[in-house]
Amino acid sequence: MTEIAIRCCEGNERYKGECLKDRCPVYSQARREVDRSWPYVGTGFGNLYGNPEESTYLAQTRGLVASKKSEQ
Repeated sequence: MTEIAIRCCEGNERYKGECLKDRCPVYSQARREVDRSWPYVGTGFGNLYGNPEESTYLAQTRGLVASKKSEQ
């Protein structure tokens, strides 16, 4: 298994050590793409398809990083 490290907090931190997922541009883009493509059917009790899991967002983030590396 290969682990991909993402340097996403440089220039996005208000103070050293702050690295929220929402401040990472790559993760934020992945989250928007997943949320936009996730099917939605309202049941009155939430979405019939549920909500994306964290692993879905991370898989999309890995895909974005891989595609950016292949473009370089």
